[in-house]
Amino acid sequence: AHETLKDPKRVEMLGEIGGSFEEYERKFAEVVKLIDQRNGLIESQMNPTAMRVNELLEEVAKAARADGDAELSYAVAATNQQLQQARIAFFKFLRKGEEKHLRESEGYAKESARLIAELEAQTRDPVRKAWVSEAGQGGAFYRARMERAEAIQQQRNVLVKEGLDQIGGAMTQANAELASSLSRAKAEMSQRAEEVSRSAEKQTALVAAVAAIVGGVVSLSLVTSITRPLARVVAALQRISASDLTSPALAMDGHDEIATLGQASDRMKDGRTKIMKERSSTTNDV
Repeated sequence: AHETLKDPKRVEMLGEIGGSFEEYERKFAEVVKLIDQRNGLIESQMNPTAMRVNELLEEVAKAARADGDAELSYAVAATNQQLQQARIAFFKFLRKGEEKHLRESEGYAKESARLIAELEAQTRDPVRKAWVSEAGQGGAFYRARMERAEAIQQQRNVLVKEGLDQIGGAMTQANAELASSLSRAKAEMSQRAEEVSRSAEKQTALVAAVAAIVGGVVSLSLVTSITRPLARVVAALQRISASDLTSPALAMDGHDEIATLGQASDRMKDGRTKIMKERSSTTNDV
């Protein structure tokens, strides 16, 4: 039975999967690093800046309303709306990866900058003019940080599309082929066990029969000890190939071929699960 598991072709396939997974883990670590950089930029710089610009514009609008200047109040509200639309579109781009949302965010950001410049030119009160000026500086800083976050996101996208997706696809195909090969090996071992049992039943001498039955029991026990974990690995590989990442980990101990394959299967499933969660997560930082 162990000779079947050590089939050179399967050993080679397992080695290729292991090598691919090491590359997958390396690129996944790079993706995580970029995601951390992007999120840190958003949380520590972009969000506080946007909140400050929003506060400044609201103060200007409130003062304009108090003075009965409805036109200025409306202009400030429209400016603030453009900035918020830029933020929303940018987070849509981060979440969905669609370039149209990036172009929308850039358009809204440029329009907000134009409107703030107009407000600053029109405002005469020195306090309000200072607020609008600070809002303009904040908007420029936000746009610069948005460009940096976009560059990081694009690097992340390239790593996922040209790295993780391709390696993951190749690993999925290799897993499917290995699972099929292991399924055939499992069937062959089960057939051999049945043949041993039938042979034992045909022995006529008591001692020979006892020895054969014991031998059959031992063989069946050995085969069962291999085929049961093997069946778990095969099922896990088939689920991963079908993009089903919801099953529990195999958590196999040991250093033999089956345990090694089971451990590699768990690690690959965990890695792909993390990527899928990161892709589908909804950003709540708007």
